[in-house]
Order: sequence, then structure tokens, then C-alpha cells
Amino acid sequence: MKKFDLNKLRQVDFTPLIKTRITKLGDKRRTLCPFHDEKTPSFFIYPENSYYCFGCGVSGNAIDFVMKALGHSFKDACVILEDL
Repeated sequence: MKKFDLNKLRQVDFTPLIKTRITKLGDKRRTLCPFHDEKTPSFFIYPENSYYCFGCGVSGNAIDFVMKALGHSFKDACVILEDL
């Protein structure tokens, strides 16, 4: 079984997987939340590639994002992030 460097994968820049427009706000990035409908961006991506939505409260890291937003298993999420 393949071993993954989870610390590295948690910090992968997952923004190429986001389909909505992303804007910079200081050292953070912001976009519409993929977890709920909204008109004003409240989904923030921080420099270490963790995220938090001020609208619905969802938060996590790159692995969490691929699993929650895209519906992949943990193993598939790790493979996807390795390929970014």
C-alpha cells in the first residue's frame, strides 16, 4: 500500500480545483463557498491552504476540501492532491 506524506498533502494548493473566481485579499484568497449558495464570497483560503467559510462555518485543509467538496474517498483525495 502506498504511503502518503499527509503533512505535505494537507498544505497543497487546491485552488485549481475551484471553479469560481478567486480574488486575493492580503495574504488570503476568497471565493464563493462550494458548500452553500451565496452571492457574496465568504470562503477564505489561508496561506497554508487551510480554509474557512464565514457563511456556513465549514473549515479544513486540502485533503478535507477534496473529500467534502468533490466527494472523493481519503485515498483518492491524496492521489488527486499529489498530482496537483
